[in-house]
Amino acid sequence: MNRGKQSASGKQASAVIALGRKCARMAYPNPQRQGCPDPSTLRAMAYRDGRYNLTDLPISHVVTCSPCFGQYLRFRQRLVLVTAVKITTAFLALFVAVFASLKLARHDTANLAQPTVAEKSAPHSPTPNLGERPVAAIPLAMEVNLQSFSPLRGDSPENAPQKIQLPPKALRISFLLPIGMEPGRYTVRLSDAQGVSVLEQPVTARIAGGAASFVIDVDLTKAVVKTEMTLMIKPPGLSWRKYPIVVD
Repeated sequence: MNRGKQSASGKQASAVIALGRKCARMAYPNPQRQGCPDPSTLRAMAYRDGRYNLTDLPISHVVTCSPCFGQYLRFRQRLVLVTAVKITTAFLALFVAVFASLKLARHDTANLAQPTVAEKSAPHSPTPNLGERPVAAIPLAMEVNLQSFSPLRGDSPENAPQKIQLPPKALRISFLLPIGMEPGRYTVRLSDAQGVSVLEQPVTARIAGGAASFVIDVDLTKAVVKTEMTLMIKPPGLSWRKYPIVVD
């Protein structure tokens, strides 16, 4: 095969086909198949194989040999069929890919537009105003006079019959200390019925109304009614003093 020569063009091949169809299909029988090229050469000619030059192809034989021309036409028809199948397959694959992409995009859009199960079950609440701050509950101001709990000789505050009654609210309590307790730094502790401390903090007692007193905030909003608690006050350098409380 001479690769340096000019290759067969499409127009030349089409002219050969047109001529052969007119006179070579049945006009040149060759039952002995004398001088016929092998099928691979006919196939290369039908498939426009670029490796073959025009002078390499048995064009003159094909157009004067009806069996070779018929075989050549069958190769051409097979090429057209294979090409059509490839084009159809590629088109169907492209169509399926586009359809799947559109369906996926539509599904994602629908999921974004629909509320989730948690959002459906959650109660609707108005959108908070970012410029507003939550208003804290204003504690209820009250005064507790501990002077009535001053023990007599031989008694202690916890043995006194009285109990301090406090409502189950947020409270700002001004405690008036018993007679004899001086102004200064105290430690205040509030314990539940099991003795667990729910509040403990230092306070400063000052003279007000002729007696030492201090103010402390206590949140009893979560306390159960009739719950008994214990208020403990520790004067500087002295032991704890206890006062019974009931939330009522």
